[in-house]
Amino acid sequence: MSTKPTPITTPPDKAELERRLGKVQGLMKERELDFYLSFSVENIYYLTCFGYIPWERPFFLLIPQSSEPEMVVPLLELSHAVERSPYHKIHSYTEYPAPPGKGYGELMAELVPSGARVGVEPTLPLGLKDCVRGSIVVSDVIDETRVVKTEYEIGRICYAAKITSLGVKTALDMSREGVSALAFQSGMSSATMGAVYSDIPAANPFLTKTFSGVWMGPRSIQPHASTPPDETMRKHIPNITMCLVQADGYGAECERTFFLGKPEPWAAETFKVVVEAREVGFSLIKEGVACSEIDDKVLTYLEKKGYGEQILHRTGHGFGITVHERPWLARGSKDVLRENMVISIEPGLYFAGKGGLRHSDTILVTKSGYKILTEFPTDLESLTLPD
Repeated sequence: MSTKPTPITTPPDKAELERRLGKVQGLMKERELDFYLSFSVENIYYLTCFGYIPWERPFFLLIPQSSEPEMVVPLLELSHAVERSPYHKIHSYTEYPAPPGKGYGELMAELVPSGARVGVEPTLPLGLKDCVRGSIVVSDVIDETRVVKTEYEIGRICYAAKITSLGVKTALDMSREGVSALAFQSGMSSATMGAVYSDIPAANPFLTKTFSGVWMGPRSIQPHASTPPDETMRKHIPNITMCLVQADGYGAECERTFFLGKPEPWAAETFKVVVEAREVGFSLIKEGVACSEIDDKVLTYLEKKGYGEQILHRTGHGFGITVHERPWLARGSKDVLRENMVISIEPGLYFAGKGGLRHSDTILVTKSGYKILTEFPTDLESLTLPD
């Protein structure tokens, strides 16, 4: 397997943003959209490098089919937007709620002709559609553009993957009997965010975050729940350490099941089956393979091994600006793998009252296979720690 891409920590240059815009406008032309209106924080960041928290004051990016996008932001955020996104024309409205004639609605009415065909994101709040003149067409134009990554984006995700691997290493280095969930969360967050801000001092804090910790024993059957801070580590039962990082706008994840002392026999056997199911998934990764096929074959493998009742989720998902986005590796997905998509492979098995077992990696899809961007051992010997 060839070497991994080089991690990148610098912001996108104007040429990179123009390439992305060109792809979006190409899809707009295919769908006969005169304008496309984006409200999504992630989509606006993708095209402008401007990240923010909208609170109650809406932000918009209005994209014409063949000219430069224009942003609409509250006056409070104008200098912030100009600093982070120096390549775009930016309009501001006074406040929310604004007096008549000075709000975002009146400003949008000036920018969009009444007869225009305007694409909007499916997630645009219903109340905000009232400010759009013309004919509204719901379309995932920017999301579809984001699915296949540019060379620059791959470098940024590769950097985030490096940080997630650091987070997992930190968890295992801390592991011993009696260590609390709060200590793991604090230690992993300090290590990962400290590394990001050391490498990228000007990282945007609105797009730099971690979701990390150790889900211990029975708690590991709830991967998206928070572990009570006073839960402590015990011997012989499965623990899942999870590190999801968004590093100045690009995400990755690394997860490992590990044990403090020799695992109980049921856990050791299940660990082996989960690793085998991952190999089924890895064997299918290449351009042109349906994501539904990968999930179906992985889950069918687990079902045939007698673990159908212990499956809670799909085989994987995509990465990009966020840590959960298309493509979806799920039986109901219509996505097909393409070169330069970035995905996870993470089948898991979960036993009520006992615990869950799952590994996850961040993986770059290539024409003929894949490259794993995260780095941490997956074998039981390496993940069985001295007690």
